[in-house]
Amino acid sequence: MARDLAAQPGIVMTFATGSASQSGASGVVLNEALDDTLTVTFAGVDSAPVAIQALVSDDDPPACSGGSTTTTTSSPPPTSTTAPETTTTTVAASTTTTTTLPPGCRSDAECDDGNTCTADTCTLAGCDHVVVAGLDGAECLLSAALAVPLCPAGTISPKLEAFATAKLRRALDLLEDAEVATKPRRQQRLLDKAEKTLGKVLRHKPGTTTDDCLATLARWLDDITGALTQPPGFALVRIDS
Repeated sequence: MARDLAAQPGIVMTFATGSASQSGASGVVLNEALDDTLTVTFAGVDSAPVAIQALVSDDDPPACSGGSTTTTTSSPPPTSTTAPETTTTTVAASTTTTTTLPPGCRSDAECDDGNTCTADTCTLAGCDHVVVAGLDGAECLLSAALAVPLCPAGTISPKLEAFATAKLRRALDLLEDAEVATKPRRQQRLLDKAEKTLGKVLRHKPGTTTDDCLATLARWLDDITGALTQPPGFALVRIDS
């Protein structure tokens, strides 16, 4: 059922070209002698487009004279006073999936971590650093850790540096002894001692050591103990995110 909603608050008039505009509650004024199209919106419901024609009588001056023509029209009611049922359309997003974004690397050379004990390769998931587990891998990692400063100068407490270096050397000695041990039980005892020795490093008071340095030490220790706790020939893989 149609209703006259011209005087209702909330009526919105929209003009296609701007040649006309709203005047008062329900009036329309022509800004220039040109046609326009009106759409009335009420409670979220749009009316059908209403054509507005600029009519000039024989007595009126031509449109080019700049004369203003005013007309008043009753606002057409929206097609319904009730908001229409909502129709939900689900559109599948256009998704492009690529396994190369973001790889974090483009070549094996970019994955070089400076660790001679790892095979560094660039994969779709990022850089892989593969360490052969067992005594060989653990010994290589320990030797590499002792061959360079544990952390940049000024980032590690001198006391922690001396303590960590001593424990790493002790662990390497134990692994070398385990390598030549002829009895499995003795070899296992030496390996257990080496693992316990390494575990003492991060339990030492850090002093002025920075968090970045402690994280570096933790990575070394994780790699070494990880090699020790895996069976020989097992490949340890660390992927950089």
